[in-house]
Amino acid sequence: MKNLIQILLTTLILNTFSYSQNKVYIDDFGKLLSKKDFGKLKGKGGVKIRLKNKKYGIIPIEYKGTISDALKSKIIHFLELNSNFKIASNDTIIIEYAIDHKCNIVNNINLKKYIKAIKEKEKSALFIMVDNYDEKIKSQIVDSIDLIKNNFFNYINWPLTDTYKCGGTLLIYPNNSFFRIYGEHDPMKILKKV
Repeated sequence: MKNLIQILLTTLILNTFSYSQNKVYIDDFGKLLSKKDFGKLKGKGGVKIRLKNKKYGIIPIEYKGTISDALKSKIIHFLELNSNFKIASNDTIIIEYAIDHKCNIVNNINLKKYIKAIKEKEKSALFIMVDNYDEKIKSQIVDSIDLIKNNFFNYINWPLTDTYKCGGTLLIYPNNSFFRIYGEHDPMKILKKV
């Protein structure tokens, strides 16, 4: 009986240790991360979200990646269809994106200064977007097909509290690389990245 209890306790301890080692860490683009990389992103201000089945997600404040020609073409077509602006092949596309009107650049005190600075830059195209239509913000492009949201703000599909349902800035460069900044920030700092 004593041996059986020892075996059960040992098995329980080993199972608990094994369970704790099987955690999965991902960023909101679905990229698997090591625990160390996850910790680094969290240390840089990333938002940690507990997901299902021992999974933990993180929304990095800054994210770099690359998109396909097909996706870029689809984005350009959508933006041109919903604005009176033509995007040249060497333009950097700047999208200021709001989810549920949170983190909307139109509320930023530097908006006019930012728009003026972007207009003075050559080879750039600025678009202000929101994920849902609202009578108060008629001048913004509505992401009616969730093209930008589902490709660059993937965390919106995670179980988030309203505090984290924000947007940010997306830069798409001529070489198909992109840079996303999550949440509210000083838009004037974006100019260094354009």
